[in-house]
Amino acid sequence: MINDIDIVIPWVNPADDIWFADYKKACEKYNGDKDPSRIRDFGLFPYFFRCIAKNALWVRKIHLLLYSKTQIPNWLNTDCSKIQIHFHNEILDNEYLPTFSCFHYFHNIWKLDDLAENFIWFNDDQFIVNTTTKEDFFDNDVPLDTAVPSLQINSNPKHEEYLTRDKIFWNDGKQKLDFFQSIVLNTLKFSERYTGKFELYKNPHTTIACKKSEVKKFFTDIEEELKTINRPDDKFRVETNVDEAWLYRYIRLSLGKFIEKVRNEFVYVEPHNYNSQEIMDLMISAKLLCINDCLWYGDNFELIKERLVKIFKVKFPDKCEFEK
Repeated sequence: MINDIDIVIPWVNPADDIWFADYKKACEKYNGDKDPSRIRDFGLFPYFFRCIAKNALWVRKIHLLLYSKTQIPNWLNTDCSKIQIHFHNEILDNEYLPTFSCFHYFHNIWKLDDLAENFIWFNDDQFIVNTTTKEDFFDNDVPLDTAVPSLQINSNPKHEEYLTRDKIFWNDGKQKLDFFQSIVLNTLKFSERYTGKFELYKNPHTTIACKKSEVKKFFTDIEEELKTINRPDDKFRVETNVDEAWLYRYIRLSLGKFIEKVRNEFVYVEPHNYNSQEIMDLMISAKLLCINDCLWYGDNFELIKERLVKIFKVKFPDKCEFEK
């Protein structure tokens, strides 16, 4: 038997003028990852909820984490009993506020009011496009995951030059790491300090099934040290940070606190590499589809956005209980 399962999803509404004014002020004052792609929107967030309403009836509650009240989308049915809206100041100390870094949320996510012991961490580019069950994410309340060893620090084959522990893990300074490579390496270093193990796993861009009590224990144990790496003044992601959700996953995999299950029906796509029919075919065959917004879309972003909205309208044409 699997107990209640919630979904947690952080989101940014780039159409919020009050938020954007705060964002611009922070951009002038702080360094970090401020690429415009970090805040742009495919316009698919209503379909995130339609997907859950149709294909994940077992979800007890969706916890939506926002910057402030002005971020609430005007189409969202806030009276729906299955939605609980939270704001950054509910889980983050004042010294972290305001923050525009997603790396600040996860270590305090266990503080969300009425969060179930079992929850799934989502990004807003991940969609449950076909029928799922609790057993796609948990087995007898134990998270499902895949501990596949990797010789790469991300999924791109061009990075296979970083293979040995000495060169990957400690980096001898001769190799130039990109932003995400640095984040992965930082996270691996921190994980080894906690577990005593160096284990490099494939890092799929997909949901993470979580245990609230584990998250609380892990991050309570490392709270002070983590604060020196994901610093309160890091208002944007910087390359010296760790990804807190990945860190939880790496530690859990190293400690064996999961049940192995390869989920080929959880699919990642970069939509510029797929035509409309190919994406529609994936929305028939996949259970969970991650549609990633890549930095290099450039002037093609609006065309890709328009195409994706049309595809989702065909698959999920009807409003759901989560919408007005």
